[in-house]
Amino acid sequence: MNFENAKRMRKDPTHEEYVMWEEVRNRKLLNHKFRRQHPLNKYIADFYCHELALVIELDGKYHEEEEAIEKEKKRTEDLKGLGVTVYRISNEEFRNRSLAIGNLRQFIMTLKTHSLLGEG
Repeated sequence: MNFENAKRMRKDPTHEEYVMWEEVRNRKLLNHKFRRQHPLNKYIADFYCHELALVIELDGKYHEEEEAIEKEKKRTEDLKGLGVTVYRISNEEFRNRSLAIGNLRQFIMTLKTHSLLGEG
């Protein structure tokens, strides 16, 4: 079922998802392959990089609601349990795309450094 939902979601991205996809597709982001709307366990990640075990989530206004906050905390913990790191970017933060992508690049470089040191 998640694969069908993921396929449907890939066909109808939000504006922010579309723009982010342009930033990460075809190994544009530090030469890492990302998948869009990728099923992981019972969840669908906005963007997923297998080689980094990294999920990037773009959070819209809905994610500011109390119920959504609790739901996302659980989701993040479940994904951490699978050995996956979750990086969240609010749509508000993503409005300054170059800063948001710069912060993401820095996060990935730090993640890779910690992994190489055996700390990740």
